[in-house]
This record gives sequence, C-alpha cells and structure tokens, in this order.
Amino acid sequence: MAAAHLPLLVISGPVGVGKTTVGNEVSTSLERRGVAHTFIDLDALAATYPRPPDDRFGNRLALLNLRHVWINCAAAGSRNLIVDRVVETQRDLAAIERAVPNSKAVVCQLRADDEKLLRRVRMREVGSRRDWHEARALELARSLEGAAPADIVVDTSGRSVPDIAAEITGRAMRAADFVGAVERSVTRRKRAGFHSLKADESKSVFRISRPSSRCFFLVRPRDTM
Repeated sequence: MAAAHLPLLVISGPVGVGKTTVGNEVSTSLERRGVAHTFIDLDALAATYPRPPDDRFGNRLALLNLRHVWINCAAAGSRNLIVDRVVETQRDLAAIERAVPNSKAVVCQLRADDEKLLRRVRMREVGSRRDWHEARALELARSLEGAAPADIVVDTSGRSVPDIAAEITGRAMRAADFVGAVERSVTRRKRAGFHSLKADESKSVFRISRPSSRCFFLVRPRDTM
C-alpha cells in the first residue's frame, strides 16, 4: 500500500493581503482541534542579504531552509505543514513540494480589492521601501488572478482574520485530509498509553484519558464546515 501523502497547505496571495496573519490564525485554529502541525513563513527563511542576482526573492534559500526545518519539525511529531508564500506558477508550487518529500499541496489564494490591499500595505510598510511594496502588491494581484495555482480562493475584503481563517481551516481540512491526520494522531496517543478513548459526536469532542491525566481535542466531523 502506498504511503500517505503529507498534508501541505500553501497560503498564497499578493504582498499585504495578510498571508502570515491568516496563517498564524489557521495554526491557532488547528491547535484548538488538536491537529499536530507546523506553520512556516517562507519569507522569514529567505531574509538574508545579499541574494544571488538570479534569485532576487530568495526562493532557493527559502526552500533549502524549508527542507531542513521540516525534517526537525516532523521528528518532533508534526504531521501537517502550512506555509505562506507567493505562488505564481505551477513551477513555484512544484518546488515547494520537492522541498517537502511526499507532500501533496493544497493552495489557498487570498485576495483583496486594490483599495484595501494598498491600505494594508501602507499600514504595514512604514520604511523606505513602501513604494516598492505598493507597486509589487498590485503587480501580484493582477498576476495571481490569471493562471496561478489555486485550489481555494478566499476574498478577504471586509472580513475579520478569525472569519477568514475559519473558512480556510474548514475547506483545507477536507481538501488536504487534515481531519485524517487528527484521527491518526489520536491513535498514536492511544498506543502511547492513553487507554480510554470515547467520542461524543454530538459535541464533536474526542475524550482521551489515562490514569493521571485527561486531554480534550475539539475536532469537527469531516462533513461539517
């Protein structure tokens, strides 16, 4: 039987749309559900100067770092991966999947109208490169609406971060099999010594107990959200 793919959620979108903010909120939502996962901001893995002339956005460095960071996170027990990065082409997406062996990516593309996008960039970028970020945000917004990979498209205009993250979490858990990862995680915990497992489907709660402790994992059933 073939090995299961690693669930990989890629949050894409133009500069200033809120990829990292939403990614952090999705991570919080998954943590509440007891889902073993890791969230990585790929931009942070490329924050190095100077960069090679043929890699001005630091893609190669970010992906090399991603490979090694994920190895460590998986060894620590992580079973699902979320990354945020602009994904303009299938080639970009394939490079991320190659950096994380046996992964199967679901791409969530965040969008916002130009006015709100520029407002967010101006709030975030107060330094000397604000003009560049404004221009890049609009450039990417046009590019991503074309042929960029996108399994899930979410309009962020006029919505709160928790609301956006809740939609992404629900759709991604179905598309990327994050729910199955929760169930496997529960099984591993049971084998490790948690000898009592009861599911209350009406409240979507798994109760796992051992002689000295009790843990509660809030997990939505597969057919909800």
